[in-house]
Amino acid sequence: MYRRRLDKLSGIENYKLKRVIPDTLKVEIHGRTPLVRCLVWETDPEKLTEGVLTERYLDGSGFVIVPDEVFFSVSPLEEIKLPILTGVSDKNILVPNRCCESKRVLNALKFVRLYRHSPFYEKDPLVEVNLGEPSIIIARTEKGVEAVFDEYRLEQGLARWYSIASYGNEIERRVKTIDLSVTNNVPVVWFPEDGDYIIIRRSDKNKARSMGGY
Repeated sequence: MYRRRLDKLSGIENYKLKRVIPDTLKVEIHGRTPLVRCLVWETDPEKLTEGVLTERYLDGSGFVIVPDEVFFSVSPLEEIKLPILTGVSDKNILVPNRCCESKRVLNALKFVRLYRHSPFYEKDPLVEVNLGEPSIIIARTEKGVEAVFDEYRLEQGLARWYSIASYGNEIERRVKTIDLSVTNNVPVVWFPEDGDYIIIRRSDKNKARSMGGY
């Protein structure tokens, strides 16, 4: 009975049940770690023109988590500052309590993981990852930067972005938009103001080289 209930909670990755005394069970729970959140339109089955936006979370493997009391006890709402995944129009791609098999969504999750290990992460967190265009990932950050990636060249794109950010550091300018999906050049628009730029340290350069160099 207890196992059936626990198996239905998508926020739980695994658990252990141990009987301590005849009337007591010890339960050890390991929750899933969400990586992104997304909003899914749920149609009212009785009124097909009406519905509601419901929130889903995905972990690094693509498992679709339905938030519940257990999920929020493991990952408190005030501590969850995750980028939102947009551009996934088909709700059937994000089936609750299952691993998403969409290659595009899995590439987006890969990008978020790479970004978390990049020099940009602590200085300018992601707020949105958009899949609205074929083969393209559009990333938007907390400080208003928009970066366009070819979803099949993510490591190279991040390394090129870092290289240009390093140049911006030298001239005290910050990237506003950058298109990393093209191969023969990198269109860049700079913020007009001076001084609000990312400071590049030697340790950051080592991170960039580990992503693919430049």
